[in-house]
Formats: sequence, C-alpha cells, structure tokens
Amino acid sequence: MQVLQWGGQWLGLLRREALEGVRAPLSGVLDLLVATLDHDDLAPSALTLTTELARQFNCDRVSLGLVHGRQIRVYAMSHTAVVDRRANLIRDIEAAMHEAADQDASVAFPPPKDAPPLIAFAHEILRDRAERVAVSSVPLFNGGKVAGVLTFERPGGQHPFTLQQMKEFDAVSALLGPIVGLKHERERSLLWKVSTALSRRTSQTLKKSRWKSKLILLLIVAFLAGAYAFETDYRIAAPATLEGQVQRVITAPHEGFIGKSLARAGDRVEAGDLLATLDDRELRLEALTLKPEREQLLKEKRAALTAHNRG
Repeated sequence: MQVLQWGGQWLGLLRREALEGVRAPLSGVLDLLVATLDHDDLAPSALTLTTELARQFNCDRVSLGLVHGRQIRVYAMSHTAVVDRRANLIRDIEAAMHEAADQDASVAFPPPKDAPPLIAFAHEILRDRAERVAVSSVPLFNGGKVAGVLTFERPGGQHPFTLQQMKEFDAVSALLGPIVGLKHERERSLLWKVSTALSRRTSQTLKKSRWKSKLILLLIVAFLAGAYAFETDYRIAAPATLEGQVQRVITAPHEGFIGKSLARAGDRVEAGDLLATLDDRELRLEALTLKPEREQLLKEKRAALTAHNRG
C-alpha cells in the first residue's frame, strides 16, 4: 500500500505546472526509486540513494541529512560507508542544510541565472573550504514539513548548477521526500512515536469543537499538575549505619572489664566527666582474702616490738 501511495504521489507530481520544464529520463527516476525501495532499512537505502544521485547529476559528493528535533544531522554520504561526525566538513555541510531548511527552498551557490534571491552564506563557505565549483541543498518534504535535506557538491572542471537542474532537484525532492520521511519515522524509537501520536491527537482535539474532549483533556492536565505539585513524606526501610565524622579513642590506665557506662555514643561530654568505671569485684575479693593475713602480720609486729626485737 505504501508503494502504491508513493507511486500515486509521483504520478500527481508529473501533472504539476512546476514540473513542466523537467524532462528527467524515465530510467533515472526508476533508478532512484529502486535505490530507495530496494532495502528495508534506511541506512543502506540512503547510501545507495546518495551514490546514485551523485552519478546522475555529475556530483563529487551528495549528502543526506535528517531532521532530529531542531537539528539536522548528516545521515549518509555518497561513496562513504561511515560518516565521521568529528570532521569540520560535516559541520559545514550541516550548516548549509540548515540554511536551505530554514528558507524552505532549494539554495545553490553560485546562484543560477534568473533564480530567486536567497541567503547562501553557508553554501559559499562550504564551496570554498571543500574546493568545489558549486554547492546546492534541496529540502525533502514529508507531510508539509522538512524531513531531511540533500546537499549536492560539484567538483572543479564542471559547470555550476543551472536553473533547469534546480528544477530537477525539486522534482527529485518531491518524489523522495515522503519515502525518506516514512522510513525515518519507522526507525524512530517507541517513545518518540508515542509522544508524537499524543501531540498530534492533542492538537486535533484542541482544533475540534468538542467540548467534552477538551474538558477531559483539561482534567487530565490538572490532575498531572496537582500530582506533580503535591508533596508528601516517603518512608524507605533500609539498613543503615551512622558514623561520626570525628572519631576519638579513650584508653583506660589499667586492664580490666567495664563495670558501668555513664555515657553513650553520640552524647556531648566535657573534659573531666566520668565516662565509665571498671569492674572491681575481683579486686574486692582479693582484698578480703588479704585482710586476715594483714591482721596476722600486725600482731607479729606488736609482739616483736614488745620483746624489743627490732630486727
């Protein structure tokens, strides 16, 4: 069904007055369609498409850029399997693509004779730095929006782009834009597809005069805003250990066991405060054992003093 729709769009383009001056060979148009539709994935299709465009229009390099949000990034280049995004050339090509997309028109430098005046500052910089004879960028439209941009670079020794060739670029853009756009959207992430569908549905709901749909949408937005603004306490059960930032060690002057603790970890104490006492039960038992012996020795001392036995 998609191939039939694309073919119907192509047949419709052939009847437009803007394409009356375009006389592209039928074999070339079929080659472009085959290059785009021959692969299921966009990456090999883009590489084959840019290489075929470079061959048909005698260009040294053709680059395809795709729209990502508000940015346009180079996705594929002719005769190049891997695009090095760190190169300064890529930034110059993307700047030229932005210049064409912002104006919604095909831009070329040097501009063809009798062409409408357009801003081509980035194209001039790209032509000088890449040492090309001419540079042109053509937007690819899908559903009235820019889905990507094709940038053509013609090497030295060739003629600049003519107004007739610019019309051919527009015809190719109108033919390939929906195909590239649909393939790009198919490879997008699920989150992007859901957000785009919700945004499109919301926009359609707001445009229609259905007060029930608008009321439901307003209630959903109010509920989400209230849930975001409402604050509550969250209790999370988990094992934890509390340690002091400054740790000090207190040593006792004698060995023994703790008999009584007068302070706990975390209490604030002052210098001289009693923190703990040692267990002295064994010492008291030993003292009771030695007391009779002391009394006996005192009696012997008194007897010796009575007998004048000073030794």
